[in-house]
Amino acid sequence: MLDTSSTKNNLSYFSKMNIVKSAGPKLVPFFKTVAIYFVIFMPHDQPGIVAAIIKILPIISLMIFVYLYGRDLADE
Repeated sequence: MLDTSSTKNNLSYFSKMNIVKSAGPKLVPFFKTVAIYFVIFMPHDQPGIVAAIIKILPIISLMIFVYLYGRDLADE
């Protein structure tokens, strides 16, 4: 007889993996902008427009991801 709890755990694991596989590539712009944020040196004594744009890029890309991912979920 099959253990139903292990079957449920396997199913939930595979469904989580499907979510990661479908959402993972959409998060690439977010990870790239976070890397750019930490790699680029921004002086704290004279911040400018470029520094402000670099600081908000990860937030904007994450907002776009949430919007697009929510729209994809609504279609299903």
